[in-house]
Amino acid sequence: MTLQTEGIGFSDLDNLINKPCDLEFIIELLKIESSNEYEKELWQYSGQERLNLVPKLKERGNILYGQKLYDEAEDVYCQAIGICEQFMNRERKCDEEWITLNKMKLPVLLNYAQCKLVKGDYY
Repeated sequence: MTLQTEGIGFSDLDNLINKPCDLEFIIELLKIESSNEYEKELWQYSGQERLNLVPKLKERGNILYGQKLYDEAEDVYCQAIGICEQFMNRERKCDEEWITLNKMKLPVLLNYAQCKLVKGDYY
C-alpha cells in the first residue's frame, strides 16, 4: 500500500503523484521594508531586548488606557506579562533574578487587571 498505487484520495493530487510535472508559482510582492522600517515580532528580539521591551510596552499600554482604548491596552499589557513570565519560568522563586522580574511584572499585571475591571470582565 503506497501513495503511487493507492493514491491519497484526491484525483488531482493522485494525478500529480503519478505523473509529476514542474510547478510554477506566481508571487505578487506587495511591499518592501528594510529592517528598521517595521516593528519586530517578539521572537526576533534577543533576551535582553525583550527585557528592555517590558517598560516600553507598559508605557504604551498606559497611553492606550489613557485614550480609553482598553482592549488594545490589555493586549499590550498581556504581551509584557508574557515576556516577564517567560523569563521567570527559567528562574527559581528565591533567586534574585526571579524577584527582580516579579517586581517588573506586578505593576503591569495590576494595569492589566484594571483594564479587565473597566470592561466588566471579572472572570
